[in-house]
Amino acid sequence: MTEHLPWRAPHREASVYGLLSDHVGNSNTEITGTIGGIADADEPFSVNLVGYSIAQTEVGETVTYKGIEMVEHHIALDPAENQIQAKLVGFSLGR
Repeated sequence: MTEHLPWRAPHREASVYGLLSDHVGNSNTEITGTIGGIADADEPFSVNLVGYSIAQTEVGETVTYKGIEMVEHHIALDPAENQIQAKLVGFSLGR
């Protein structure tokens, strides 16, 4: 286990001769500092999206849900910069 997305860790990148980040479309791999539970609702924060990508939230409006006041956060990812095919293919090189 590393501080990187498991499928984007440096040893995975090395096993595909450095082509993974080029194919995926970004170099955001480090999950250190991403939220796992509690954060300041009035500030944007990084989220690990189930190992698919790391994204920064945008703070939205204050809303009420089932009688509980909360602050909405939004995330928008460009699919061209967050391609998932490399994760789905798996890794067989170097074995």
